Amino acid sequence: MNLTRVDSSEKRRSGNRTAWFVLACFFGSGISGLIYQVVWVRELVLVFGATSFAASTVLTSFMCGLAAGSYYLGRRSGKLKHPIRAYALLELSIGIYGLLVPFLFSALPLVYQPATRVLNLSFFALSIIRFVLASAVLILPTTLMGATLPVLASFYAARSSSIGLKVGALYSVNTFGAMVGAVFGGIALMPAAGMKASTEVAAAINIVLGLVAFSLRTPVVEENEQSMTRARSRRGKRESSIKLWRRLFRLRPSNAEHRGEGRGMTRAQKITILGAFAASGFVALSYEVIWSRILSLIIGSSVYAFSIMLATFLAGLAIGGSVSARIVDRLMRPLSVFAKIEIGIGVTSLAGAFLFNELPYAFIAISRSSAAPSFGLNLAFKFFVSALVMIVPTILLGALFPLVVRIVYGDAEHHTNPGEAVGQVYAVNTAGAIVGAFISGFVLVPWLGLIGSLRVCVALNFVIAFAVFYAISAKGTRKRSPVAAVCTFALLIVAVFIRPPWNIAVMSSAVYRYAPSMSKMSRAEFFDYFKRGGEGETVYYKEGVTATVAVQKQEGGRVLKVNGKPDASTAGDLPTQILIGSLPLLLRQRTDNVLVIGMGSGVTLGSVEQFPIQKVTCVELEPAVTEATQFFEDVNNRPLDDKRLRLVANDGRNFIDTSDEKFDVIVSEPSNPWLTGVANLFTREYFSRGAARLNDKGLFSQWLQIYEMPPEDVRTLVATFRSVFPNVYLFRGAQGDLMLLGSKQSFQIDASTISANLRDQKIAWDARRAGVGDAADLLSRFYLGPDEAAGFATNAQLNTDDNALIEFNAPRRVGISEDTVERNVKELLAAAEPADPFTPNGRSIAIGARPYVIGDLSRTRQAASFSNLLFFDPNPQSAGPADFLLDMAVGAIKRTDLGRAQQFIGYSQQIRQSARAESLLGEIKMAMGEDAVAVDHWDQALAIDPNHFYTLVNLGKYHLMKQDPGRAARYLDLAIKLEPDSARAHHLRGLAYQAVGQHANAAAEYRLALPDRDYVRSVKTYYLNFGTSLFAIGLYEEAAQMLTEYTKLAPSDADGYFQLGAAYEVLAEKSVDESMTLRAVEALRTSVNLRPGYAMAHYYLSKAYRRLERYDAAEDEFDQYERYLAR
Repeated sequence: MNLTRVDSSEKRRSGNRTAWFVLACFFGSGISGLIYQVVWVRELVLVFGATSFAASTVLTSFMCGLAAGSYYLGRRSGKLKHPIRAYALLELSIGIYGLLVPFLFSALPLVYQPATRVLNLSFFALSIIRFVLASAVLILPTTLMGATLPVLASFYAARSSSIGLKVGALYSVNTFGAMVGAVFGGIALMPAAGMKASTEVAAAINIVLGLVAFSLRTPVVEENEQSMTRARSRRGKRESSIKLWRRLFRLRPSNAEHRGEGRGMTRAQKITILGAFAASGFVALSYEVIWSRILSLIIGSSVYAFSIMLATFLAGLAIGGSVSARIVDRLMRPLSVFAKIEIGIGVTSLAGAFLFNELPYAFIAISRSSAAPSFGLNLAFKFFVSALVMIVPTILLGALFPLVVRIVYGDAEHHTNPGEAVGQVYAVNTAGAIVGAFISGFVLVPWLGLIGSLRVCVALNFVIAFAVFYAISAKGTRKRSPVAAVCTFALLIVAVFIRPPWNIAVMSSAVYRYAPSMSKMSRAEFFDYFKRGGEGETVYYKEGVTATVAVQKQEGGRVLKVNGKPDASTAGDLPTQILIGSLPLLLRQRTDNVLVIGMGSGVTLGSVEQFPIQKVTCVELEPAVTEATQFFEDVNNRPLDDKRLRLVANDGRNFIDTSDEKFDVIVSEPSNPWLTGVANLFTREYFSRGAARLNDKGLFSQWLQIYEMPPEDVRTLVATFRSVFPNVYLFRGAQGDLMLLGSKQSFQIDASTISANLRDQKIAWDARRAGVGDAADLLSRFYLGPDEAAGFATNAQLNTDDNALIEFNAPRRVGISEDTVERNVKELLAAAEPADPFTPNGRSIAIGARPYVIGDLSRTRQAASFSNLLFFDPNPQSAGPADFLLDMAVGAIKRTDLGRAQQFIGYSQQIRQSARAESLLGEIKMAMGEDAVAVDHWDQALAIDPNHFYTLVNLGKYHLMKQDPGRAARYLDLAIKLEPDSARAHHLRGLAYQAVGQHANAAAEYRLALPDRDYVRSVKTYYLNFGTSLFAIGLYEEAAQMLTEYTKLAPSDADGYFQLGAAYEVLAEKSVDESMTLRAVEALRTSVNLRPGYAMAHYYLSKAYRRLERYDAAEDEFDQYERYLAR
């Protein structure tokens, strides 16, 4: 037996085992490194603020450490006698330091916040302080992280002729580990364990890796001639499968000596190659920033969406590094391949830009493939969309690292230290990446937009390729390089002038949220919808520093969109936008200093400015949002023109942290809590910092959504708010919104204070836009007081900076068709009933200057609520709390908050039975479709008061709906005798006459209602009813006037335009005025556009066209009339 051969074989097997252990360790190192990066950046952003500049500063300090560690220790890695032990020490050090990081982070505010408060620093000085503090914490661990690759390379690739294979293997497994870290950390670990525990898990991984590495036997594996021959033999068996690769990249045979490019480069050429790779790092991070901004329009801005985007990017790099590692050592012309890959990156990135317009519908299509998409499937859909854009370019980007290491190492005169080459290459690439992340986010995108920035990056790819080809030509190794350089320059020209399509409306459609509502659209229908205007005309669009902001003019008004998601509007959101600011001020006798977090459309700020305050500060992160307020000036009271305003461009939380100012009221109306960055404004720590900035009797007003959020999450947020503010009052805003009022001190809601504030004409006008005409209207939105909020939030988990519970839970419902508003309202209504049905004593409620004893109310469930919370100051017509509660019920009915209205009526009836209460209950039951129950309530109302006006009117309306106009008229006649000037009664009696064909009488009744402008404009069909009656009795000109008013109020009603067109057509027949005919055509054409197939509209159009002597058009319209009539 040959003992030498056995010993050599054993050493080889041991070396192979060690190599696999090394790769496994570096895979784990990638996992922990990515977890650290995500967690540490999140934690430092909590200290420095969520501004892009602050986040970029943190990321820059992180990457600087990686570059420094790679370069510094890479140069010294060749002197290490035991590289594996050095690696073990690095991992142990990272892990131990990782355990100390939470304590270091907690100390940073003690330095940062006082410095910013006292020194009043400029932006540049503040950025320097952030960088220094972030570096002070991160420089050691990130330097150690950066050193791991060159240190392992000095062992793993030592004395190896396959430097590209070895380093590429290390690079790819580490990047695969980082990808797993992004998915595991962002989607599983942090949601389950929180940031602190995630840091501890990452530290545990490092410590385990360090201990395992210490235990490894590390024989030096020399590639002797025999082993190299066997390796060449194995590679030779695969030669036939890579002929395409050989032709494309000019691979040398396995047994051929390395010659050609990469040998004997001059210093200038080597600097060119390293500079090119630095520029490639610049482009790579720029692409990541740009792709992330674009994809956030399609897959959203949640923490899961960003984890998916990061994982996709890393997956491409890892695949590219792995593929490249297998062939890079046999490249005959690696410099040429470098240039070709850069061209490939540019071409595929530019080709991907032509997909952007298709991606929203692609997301809808793949979402539609599942009958009931779950959260997991939703993530898979988002990964697929991300991969469509990123995977091919990132594979090519990942292929560059082993290639450039091979070029730099292959050019060295002595191949003794692969770690030095690895460190050099990694350091220059990371340095370029640092610059790319900053320039792309703060210069390119705001200046050139997303598509313009991407075209610049594509052009830079071609410039890099051109520079490499030029270096090859200067070296004289390839005659065709000048030709290749010219071709590359031609591609550069193409990249500069080509413009990929970018439909603003399509890209702002927020399919990540609204895909279910668009799922039935075909591709043609989807794009045709947006081609015809879709969601409206885009009147403002800007790709800002932190977000893409658009304003769309829609049928119901205007909408502000941030990253495609509606954040404010002039229609449905208006009541919340007004009241979230004015509610706390209406409850206070005096307010001097107000802080508003978030600009939005400017409506909230404008409502605050209607009050006689001395100073208001508004903090808005994105300048483009502030700029967009100009398109809401008709509803926001032009808030930027107010001299009392101080506008601050900052993150709201960071402003609170660094300010020492005290406020009477803080209004916090951020975007949705499932958005990354915004979620920080819904945690216990944020509310605590806000409480610290309030005066003793100050109020904190917080917006909260109940749509796309299950009751358990709503309870969590209420409990979190209440953990800081024990005195919580919960009000309803718009349909899917809540408003929380919190105070450190107990206080009562005084209706007289509300009424006094509403006597100010400016305040009253603004409040009326939100449906608040008096104190009862406002208090009709009241749901929970301190005791009820405590019961509602019982046993709910708190949302903290560490667990980020809502940030991780809430996105699970976004984009999945589920209506949670009704569920939440039921829970809130249940919580509005106090737990204790009895209270020991009656309560006194002030009505003006005299007390009123509730009496029997003290023994009802509601006593514990209203008697403790409210001072009633009823309307002059009201006789006490019972009537005031009914006024509140009316306010709730006007908002269709029927459940709450029934509660108010019930509370009123516990004080005193009344006809009005029964009448209102009848209205509610009618709205709920319970007709028989409604009539029973109205009968009871008339039994209490036979002359109750509103009951008579309601019965008249009911019988009209039941097509019994005669009986309706009898009730309405009685009502009009009681109130002869009632516009509503006259309108309804007009409908009764119109139903039996008595149009003259109907028109007379409608005319009696006309002086009440508020009523007739609030009931849009009044003008339609009046106009059709006038038309029937031959008063066509007046009919056209009424119908014109109706089309202004109901611009999407085809019947209104048809009636108007018919009126103009008759007027045209009776006159020689051609303008009447043209008006008829315009109205009738609008009618058929709104309702294709409207037969009678086509008939009248044919008559109008004949009068205009447009006979072909007339025949066509008549044919359509007959065709649709036959249907």
